Amino acid sequence: MLSHIFHWFHIVSVVAWIGGIIYILAVLLPNMPKVALRDRANFVPPLLRRFLVVVWTSVTLILATGFWRIFAVWNAEQAAFWGTPLGRILMEKLTLVTAILVVVGLVTFRVVPRAIAHVATHRNDPPDAYACKQCATVIGGMKRHLQVGLVFALLIIFWAVRLRGG
Repeated sequence: MLSHIFHWFHIVSVVAWIGGIIYILAVLLPNMPKVALRDRANFVPPLLRRFLVVVWTSVTLILATGFWRIFAVWNAEQAAFWGTPLGRILMEKLTLVTAILVVVGLVTFRVVPRAIAHVATHRNDPPDAYACKQCATVIGGMKRHLQVGLVFALLIIFWAVRLRGG
């Protein structure tokens, strides 16, 4: 029963994380140029901070439930496990997880702070100002990082399917 509960939390956390990425990529970023610069200064910082709370909550739950399953369900503490086909697939999945954690770190500590710092420069812009080349650069950088993260996430899901729900 506990295994099913942890697996459920694992899946729900993945859905929340990927759903947030898709929302930002498909809805928020394409519509950002339609938001006045002054409004971006007020809107973007709390939105990105809340997004990071969702991301890190999801990441924490994914890692905790994933490692619990690795050691409690599959008994992976035995060295022989990692030489099995399941162990090798799991190692490939964990390598991708490490790569996506690097992307999450870059978004958290580099991309989001730069975006927040930049939009703060627009606090006193006129209400009818919409264009900013630097905003386009910031949005493009965020888009690229999130796209890479999404690709890694989809690859991880592919490996999870190979593990039959692992």
